Amino acid sequence: MLYMLGMSHAISVLRAIDGGVDDTHENWNVNPDLVEWRKHRAPENFRDVGFDTIKLLLIRPAMNWHTVLEKRAGGDVLSATPGFWSLLDSIPSSKEEDTLISFIGGNDHSVFSLVESSSPFDFRGIQDERYPLIHGRQPIDIKYVESQIEKLMNGTVAMLTALRLKHPRLRIVHVMPPPPIASEARIKAHPEVFGGVIERFGITPISVRMKVYLVYCALLTQVLDRLNALPIYPPTGATDGIGALKDEYAYGCTHGNEAYGQLVAEQLADALKESHASV
Repeated sequence: MLYMLGMSHAISVLRAIDGGVDDTHENWNVNPDLVEWRKHRAPENFRDVGFDTIKLLLIRPAMNWHTVLEKRAGGDVLSATPGFWSLLDSIPSSKEEDTLISFIGGNDHSVFSLVESSSPFDFRGIQDERYPLIHGRQPIDIKYVESQIEKLMNGTVAMLTALRLKHPRLRIVHVMPPPPIASEARIKAHPEVFGGVIERFGITPISVRMKVYLVYCALLTQVLDRLNALPIYPPTGATDGIGALKDEYAYGCTHGNEAYGQLVAEQLADALKESHASV
């Protein structure tokens, strides 16, 4: 069985693989009581490796599901709301060929970096000449950036950890969110929930946003490695020379559109094919 579990970043991929789906970025949160797995016909390249259907569940903000992973000296403590535990219990005991595609979380880096800080900052530590330190911005330690991102991604890490604990045999493929959108004009035209603060404070330069995104991906990859989950990184065809999301693949101010979703779907088909061959 193939499962797809996630939040808003799942929508572009879902719409790319199933043209009849009703969920959009505008309406996906209107029905918080929709907690049943829904079946969708898998695209042909998924069916080629034995997955005829996809069972999908979108975790909508209005569900008010919360998870926390608290680190303690005597051992980490994982807690979650009853609805999330029930969701995990609704997945049958996994067979070796069962796979779950995760789009859990994804906006943690944007919360930290999209809107310009009241004390504009930059940082070293990313060894890439495409992201030089911007003169006049306050230099901060990369460890501070890492600590803030770790706090923001705690819920994502907790959900993924709970998923692995409940289903130790399940193959988990986690799709990284798209990189920051390069075009500030597009972001200002489609600011989503960030509209008021963007108007007030502006947008952080793309080189800084990219560095924060790379920190996020590195930290999350470490978590995925510990959980024996496969990360899927953004398709290079959708990114520009510095790795930012091209305008023609962007939706809103933080998401990919259906064209982006199609590229990710092709990546997922390749990943499923490789994992199927290894069984």
